[in-house]
Amino acid sequence: MASAEETPLLPQNPVNPKWKHIFSPDHRVLFAAFLLAVTYSFSSTTILYLYRTFNCQVYYEDPTHPPYTGPGDACAIPAIEAVTAQDISLMGVIGTISETLNLFLTVWQIRHWGVRAALVQQSIWAAFRNACQIYAVLFTEGRVGIAIVQASQLFGLLAGSSGYLLVVNFYIAEVVEPVERTGTFGVLAGIVMLGQSCGYIVGGVMYDLINLVAPFAGTFCLLVMSALFNMLFLPYIPPAGPALDHTQATSRWAFLAGLSIFVPAKYENRSGRFWGLTLLALGGFFAVLGTQYVPTMLQMTATNRYGYTPGDNGRMMSLNAIFRALFLTFAFPWIIKNGRIRFDARQQRRANSAGVTESTVDSEDVAAVNKTRGNEFDLEYVRLSIVVDVVVTALIGLNSQPWHMLAAVTILPLTSGTPPAAKGVLTAIVPDARRADAFAGLAIIETLALVLSVFLFGTLFAFLSRIGHPNLVFAANASVALIAAMVLFTVRFPRGLLKMS
Repeated sequence: MASAEETPLLPQNPVNPKWKHIFSPDHRVLFAAFLLAVTYSFSSTTILYLYRTFNCQVYYEDPTHPPYTGPGDACAIPAIEAVTAQDISLMGVIGTISETLNLFLTVWQIRHWGVRAALVQQSIWAAFRNACQIYAVLFTEGRVGIAIVQASQLFGLLAGSSGYLLVVNFYIAEVVEPVERTGTFGVLAGIVMLGQSCGYIVGGVMYDLINLVAPFAGTFCLLVMSALFNMLFLPYIPPAGPALDHTQATSRWAFLAGLSIFVPAKYENRSGRFWGLTLLALGGFFAVLGTQYVPTMLQMTATNRYGYTPGDNGRMMSLNAIFRALFLTFAFPWIIKNGRIRFDARQQRRANSAGVTESTVDSEDVAAVNKTRGNEFDLEYVRLSIVVDVVVTALIGLNSQPWHMLAAVTILPLTSGTPPAAKGVLTAIVPDARRADAFAGLAIIETLALVLSVFLFGTLFAFLSRIGHPNLVFAANASVALIAAMVLFTVRFPRGLLKMS
């Protein structure tokens, strides 16, 4: 073909659409989330065993405690198990309180530095925390080592799992189309679970094949890799600060803007207040309170009662994470997509039979209802999922055989769609301009619930271990989750526009 005046001197090689899709912004964000999930779970099972080992040393160094002469594990005695449970509970409280405060810092970073810079911080400062833990393993033992590991959790003020999850959820909400958000939130949660699975199993194998310090060293290397990937490959999204109202942005209470989302809101064109977001937050609080500490208690039960090693616990938790990942990545989006279709068709038939049309409703109310249309099924899913969680958690308390632990981690993933579905409900109600506040507020509430869960059920588990009935803690968990279900069944979507700007 002859060259024309407009023909480029150098031939252009368009990017293959297939590769463009593979390296799309949402896929890069998902990979960043995967890498951080691997990192944050890499030494999580080993650290539980580290506490047990240090406490065992302290126990037998006491001259009032004679050397162990019986069969089996010398550390598998109620006194050591109870102290270990208390130490793990304290570590969890310190870590989760620090991570709660980190959420406020993370929101500030998103607004002023941008979402990419905020995610980089979650890797850099976590590396400092990991370095402290490596020092404790290599150069200390006993109560000194425990104190260093517990103090290292204060780095959660600058980096933590809650912070990075907030950032990647905000990333996904920005780069994905609204109709795909709920399903993609589920895929994100599944990718995180897959990353946790890889971290659990590889970290446990490194302990079994090398030594106690290997999982911590591996974590440090992964954190460096994560920071580099986030800096070099994630899409840049401008800081959200300039879009905020000046008064709100400069207020000394601006960091609490996320929680203000859940204050009962007034309607624009009708009397009364909308309590749906308040009840959604309250139900989410009780759901986290009743369920989020269950995996840790499963590991402690498996270790104390059935003699699981860190490798065994790593494989068990990786199995749980794999099933969660498969469910959230493949089954959950399919359930949401098809459930919405059937639910909307059923609602339309009911509306037609009742003779309700858009012409009989205020135009502003129609706009508000249309904004949430398609998400009604998400709310129904949240309610039913937490009910299933109540039943499964109660049944775990009946465990009496080692294989019951594996059965529990296989069934629990069926309830893992509650958080992403709740995020779908949340984003359908709040204005787009306050999406970051909504995610931050929900994360703060969930983290506060986790703090209380660690303290409450960690203390209860230690007490029940002393009296020989640790399984009863799962009944207590199920009772709290039942309260969450009762609250969530009262949540409704708004009937008109809300004053939330």
